[in-house]
Amino acid sequence: MNIDQAASFLTGSILFGIGVVCLTVTILVVNNLFSKYWKPVVFTKYLFPTTFSDTPPRFVDTVEPTFNKDTK
Repeated sequence: MNIDQAASFLTGSILFGIGVVCLTVTILVVNNLFSKYWKPVVFTKYLFPTTFSDTPPRFVDTVEPTFNKDTK
Protein backbone atom coordinates (compact mmCIF):
# COMPACT_ATOMS: atom_id res chain seq x y z
CA MET A 1 0.00 0.00 0.00
CA ASN A 2 1.54 3.28 -1.04
CA ILE A 3 0.88 6.75 0.35
CA ASP A 4 -1.77 7.58 -2.27
CA GLN A 5 -3.84 4.50 -1.43
CA ALA A 6 -3.49 5.13 2.31
CA ALA A 7 -4.58 8.76 1.92
CA SER A 8 -7.56 7.72 -0.20
CA PHE A 9 -8.56 5.09 2.37
CA LEU A 10 -8.31 7.60 5.23
CA THR A 11 -10.33 10.19 3.30
CA GLY A 12 -12.97 7.63 2.38
CA SER A 13 -13.25 6.41 5.98
CA ILE A 14 -13.69 9.94 7.31
CA LEU A 15 -16.28 10.81 4.67
CA PHE A 16 -18.16 7.56 5.31
CA GLY A 17 -18.29 8.32 9.05
CA ILE A 18 -19.54 11.85 8.41
CA GLY A 19 -22.17 10.45 6.04
CA VAL A 20 -23.44 7.98 8.64
CA VAL A 21 -23.68 10.73 11.26
CA CYS A 22 -25.53 13.05 8.85
CA LEU A 23 -27.93 10.26 7.87
CA THR A 24 -28.68 9.46 11.52
CA VAL A 25 -29.30 13.12 12.39
CA THR A 26 -31.55 13.50 9.33
CA ILE A 27 -33.62 10.45 10.32
CA LEU A 28 -34.02 11.77 13.87
CA VAL A 29 -35.04 15.26 12.71
CA VAL A 30 -37.61 13.93 10.23
CA ASN A 31 -38.93 11.52 12.84
CA ASN A 32 -39.35 14.31 15.39
CA LEU A 33 -41.12 16.52 12.83
CA PHE A 34 -43.70 13.83 12.01
CA SER A 35 -43.79 11.95 15.33
CA LYS A 36 -47.48 12.69 15.95
CA TYR A 37 -48.41 10.79 12.77
CA TRP A 38 -46.53 7.52 13.39
CA LYS A 39 -44.66 5.59 16.07
CA PRO A 40 -41.29 7.16 16.90
CA VAL A 41 -38.07 5.44 15.82
CA VAL A 42 -36.10 4.00 18.73
CA PHE A 43 -32.42 3.19 18.27
CA THR A 44 -31.98 1.56 21.70
CA LYS A 45 -34.22 -1.00 23.33
CA TYR A 46 -33.31 -0.09 26.91
CA LEU A 47 -34.90 2.75 28.86
CA PHE A 48 -32.41 4.52 31.07
CA PRO A 49 -33.67 5.71 34.46
CA THR A 50 -33.74 9.39 35.21
CA THR A 51 -30.99 10.81 37.37
CA PHE A 52 -33.19 12.89 39.65
CA SER A 53 -36.45 11.79 41.21
CA ASP A 54 -39.09 13.26 43.51
CA THR A 55 -39.35 10.09 45.53
CA PRO A 56 -36.66 9.20 48.06
CA PRO A 57 -34.63 6.06 47.36
CA ARG A 58 -35.69 2.79 48.96
CA PHE A 59 -33.13 1.05 51.12
CA VAL A 60 -33.13 -2.67 51.75
CA ASP A 61 -33.30 -3.65 55.41
CA THR A 62 -30.00 -5.19 56.41
CA VAL A 63 -28.92 -7.15 59.45
CA GLU A 64 -26.06 -5.61 61.37
CA PRO A 65 -23.10 -7.96 61.82
CA THR A 66 -22.40 -9.15 65.35
CA PHE A 67 -18.92 -9.68 66.66
CA ASN A 68 -18.12 -12.46 69.06
CA LYS A 69 -15.69 -11.24 71.74
CA ASP A 70 -14.60 -14.81 72.58
CA THR A 71 -12.82 -15.41 69.26
CA LYS A 72 -9.03 -15.32 69.34
